[in-house]
Amino acid sequence: MEAPLELTLQMVMTVMAGISAQVLADFLKVPGIVFLLLFGVLLGPDGFGWLHPSLLGTGLDVIVALSVAVILFEGGLQPRIAGLGPDLRQSP
Repeated sequence: MEAPLELTLQMVMTVMAGISAQVLADFLKVPGIVFLLLFGVLLGPDGFGWLHPSLLGTGLDVIVALSVAVILFEGGLQPRIAGLGPDLRQSP
């Protein structure tokens, strides 16, 4: 298979797996990271071997850095103050 076509298929499968994992997590009311990790292991080289991150070369570092930034940004938008205790919610 040609390299550009194979890389495009890898990207499409990755996006579809991510969307499917998020939809399934929302439906089952569990954190999305659970199914994202599960799908990653199943579809990656240690599972079925359908996805090969090594094909991305140095672009993998950029994608991972951007993904971590998005995850941290999203986590910062949803603080759960109720679990911190009553003393932290009161202003002095």
